Amino acid sequence: DPERFAALQERMLAEQSMPRALFAGIVAGVLAAFVWGLITKATGYEIGWIAIGVGFLVGLAMRAFGKGVTAPYQVFGAVIAGLSVALGKVMAITMIVAAEHDASAVELFGQLGVGDMLDLLSETFHPMDVLFYAIAIFAGWKYALRQITEDELRSVLRRTDQA
Repeated sequence: DPERFAALQERMLAEQSMPRALFAGIVAGVLAAFVWGLITKATGYEIGWIAIGVGFLVGLAMRAFGKGVTAPYQVFGAVIAGLSVALGKVMAITMIVAAEHDASAVELFGQLGVGDMLDLLSETFHPMDVLFYAIAIFAGWKYALRQITEDELRSVLRRTDQA
């Protein structure tokens, strides 16, 4: 039913919220990056596939809170996922270095500027990082968009002339 489909589209557009999506994506990204750092510190290994989980969580948070149905939500999902993965790697390195030198990871991280973070990422780069980070960015992009539920789809497909 074209009228019901148009009404559903209009309702979905009215329900989306970029500020909520951005807030949720950033919070999820920072928390996931921190957890990745803790896991790296606890295990002594940087587990690259956790980056995929970071991107997935960013996308899901943006979807749940922003309810976006347009392309900008995907773009921001990808960007926030990529930045969160980079932050996670920096946090992981910072936590390992702090533990090795019996220092505070929070203080050490607080002393880092953007240039220092980029240097850390560059110095610890491994070709396999490209794969994990690309999948994480894709996950942020893919999962940031709201999905039409079965009930919403049924409401569009239902014929108005049913008895």
